[in-house]
Amino acid sequence: MPRESIYKFGIQTKLSIALGVLVFISLVTFGSLSNIIIKSALDRQMGKVLVYQAEMIAERLKSGILADWLAETVMLEKFLQDELRASKTIKSNLDNIILIGTGNKVLADANKEFSFGEELNILKLDQVELEHVWNGFSEASVLYKGKDGRQYKPAYAPVTTKTGKVIAVVRVEASADFL
Repeated sequence: MPRESIYKFGIQTKLSIALGVLVFISLVTFGSLSNIIIKSALDRQMGKVLVYQAEMIAERLKSGILADWLAETVMLEKFLQDELRASKTIKSNLDNIILIGTGNKVLADANKEFSFGEELNILKLDQVELEHVWNGFSEASVLYKGKDGRQYKPAYAPVTTKTGKVIAVVRVEASADFL
């Protein structure tokens, strides 16, 4: 058997193929790691921006206003709808704002998807975050897939009295398109 038929490819060809495979594997690995790191950074940044939005709304709802409006759901919903419209004008594009009272029941909903006193099933996923918020700390939750197939992220901020007692929680929500 001639030697040429046994060694169809030369050593240079074999080394080039091996090197090409190594470069391909390196690029795929680097790309995957970069994707994970970038997604994580964007998620943290989105959480910070949403927490800031929730805190701004909670600050405007401080006890004086909220105490007067608690009996008036329509006033609260109008206020939240105005805040939602304002968020769209300043390009933060929140998708919804919900005011949550004790027992995690809805006090007002800017989109009127939930009625007064309704318990939100979506809050069951955020029990750890809500516990922190009811203790006075703002918190962002994890991304979740909405009914429309888009990714959403909620954030929470406490509404406190002048003495620091938490009397309600503001929940803001935006799609991942937010950033």
